[in-house]
Amino acid sequence: MQVLKKKFDQLFGATRYVKALESIRAIRKQHVSAAKDRQHDLQLVAAHRRQARLLLRQLEEARALETEEEEQLRLTKAALETHASLLRSGEEAKEQEDEIKRNLQVASQLVQRLAAELADQQERQERERREEKERERQRRRTARIRLAERRRQEIERVEDSISRREQERDEAERARQAEEDEERLWQKEEEEEEKFRVAVEQESYRELVELAKDIEQQFAAKKDRLAALEGELQARENESSALTERLHAEQDRTAEAIRAEERRNGAAKERRRILEKLFKVLRGDCHAQEHDDEEEETFQRFASRSDREILEDVETQMKKLQNEKEVQGRDAMRVTEVLKLEARQLQEACSSLHAVVGAGDDCMQRWREELASLQDRKARRRKKEELERDIRGVAEEEERQRREEEAGSQTCAAKISEMEAALKRADEDLQKLRGRRRLLERRRRVAEEQKERQMQLQLARQRIHDLEKEITEKEAKFLQEFQEVRDDLETEDSPLLHFGGTFEEAATLVASAASRKEAEKAREHHRTVSASLNSCRGQAELGASSLRALLLPFCHNLLRAASFSSQSFSAQSSSPASSPP
Repeated sequence: MQVLKKKFDQLFGATRYVKALESIRAIRKQHVSAAKDRQHDLQLVAAHRRQARLLLRQLEEARALETEEEEQLRLTKAALETHASLLRSGEEAKEQEDEIKRNLQVASQLVQRLAAELADQQERQERERREEKERERQRRRTARIRLAERRRQEIERVEDSISRREQERDEAERARQAEEDEERLWQKEEEEEEKFRVAVEQESYRELVELAKDIEQQFAAKKDRLAALEGELQARENESSALTERLHAEQDRTAEAIRAEERRNGAAKERRRILEKLFKVLRGDCHAQEHDDEEEETFQRFASRSDREILEDVETQMKKLQNEKEVQGRDAMRVTEVLKLEARQLQEACSSLHAVVGAGDDCMQRWREELASLQDRKARRRKKEELERDIRGVAEEEERQRREEEAGSQTCAAKISEMEAALKRADEDLQKLRGRRRLLERRRRVAEEQKERQMQLQLARQRIHDLEKEITEKEAKFLQEFQEVRDDLETEDSPLLHFGGTFEEAATLVASAASRKEAEKAREHHRTVSASLNSCRGQAELGASSLRALLLPFCHNLLRAASFSSQSFSAQSSSPASSPP
């Protein structure tokens, strides 16, 4: 019984051992499969973690790019505001220029009115002077006629009656005394009239001097104002040149920003394509139970979203950035065109202001010449007064000699005729001198006007010659540059082979070549984009193949380990069965 019991115990122990081994094998298989699942889950979690970190970096880069674009937009808006302020200042300068033109027109009208009034006053004074001289000449002539008639009557009375010679002598003496009294009265009246005429001339001369002083003061004020305008014009020109320089700098900066934005967009598109491929290859379900804070946040952010939503979000952000970039580029181009137009208008306004300043200089020169002519007339008037004084002195000397020679052998009629002839000759000489002086003045004015016109014509010809020279130089420079780049632009069927060498043909050819270059650049960009897409596809396929190459050895190792463990368990189970009881 004891032996049988022992055998039964051995048999039951062996069965328990086999069952235990089988249960151990089953548990081991479960643990191995669970370990494989956990290892696979860990690999997926690591891949998703890397992918999430990559997406976070890309989102941070996108946010940084967005902030950079916002900063660029803010800078562009600030530049546009500065340009707008500069344009407003240009409009204010234009308004000031219009006001200056109006003031110059008013000043020129005032000067013309003053010149017309001065001419009218001179003509009126000249007419009054001629009338006064005519009245004085008529009065002298009547006095001479009366005196001659009286003397003739006296001579006739002396010839008719010798007996009454004493009486006639007394009458002659009385007549002489009356004549002397009349002459004294006439001289007194003449002196009073001369004094009145001199006073009138001095008063008119004083008015002319005051008018000339006023004109000189106005000239000085206009000259100072023109100098201030020239300074302001120079400042406006400097400001316009600075504005053009800033405009060119802003254009360069905008072009550089657009190129940088294109490069960033290309890089972002390439990264987006790579991410799309990686999402398709590496996206999977993750059921990890232990995560740190960063993994938990990443998982909560991306686990609830599909690949399509993430790609659509990225595409919308990229489209938004691209639209903003296009809008900013269009706004910048529009602003640059407006600024170019305003700079051109400012240059035209500066040229018109230069022309107005030149006209003002010509007007001032003409006024100076008129002032010099007035001074010459004043000097001639003084010479004329001296000549009239000399004539009066000669007349008085002749009168004195006549009175001294009355007792001589000459008769009164001969003396009167001689005096009349002398006065007539003096009047004729005076008229000739006046006519000659007027003729000389007219010739001098005509010569000065001709000289001014010749100078203006020479200046106009010089300006036209300079403009033509500048235009020819610019055309030659453009044609030279066009000839330099002609070899780069020529193709087999290009119209540059039929280039005639004119400026218009060169301009049209350059425009067509620029459009062709833009089209070629667009095609080249399309080719580069397709090449980058193909390279991304190749890289994705290469990554998938490398992943498969890594997973296959791992699977083989796992199978080998499983087969080895099963063989070891089978060997252990067979060894107690084969051992003797």
